[in-house]
Amino acid sequence: CLKKGDRVRITDGRFAGSEGTILAIGKLLIVRLPLSPKNLFVVVSRDEIELV
Repeated sequence: CLKKGDRVRITDGRFAGSEGTILAIGKLLIVRLPLSPKNLFVVVSRDEIELV
């Protein structure tokens, strides 16, 4: 079961291979990617991510 703060890897789409943490969970998930110089927030569906 996914929860806020879990580390996940995005498996599909433009950010495939990126790792981040779950910021919000709803029908879609918001994942915060710790990219420099600023944090990036990506909205993904549950089937586009895996726990790491």
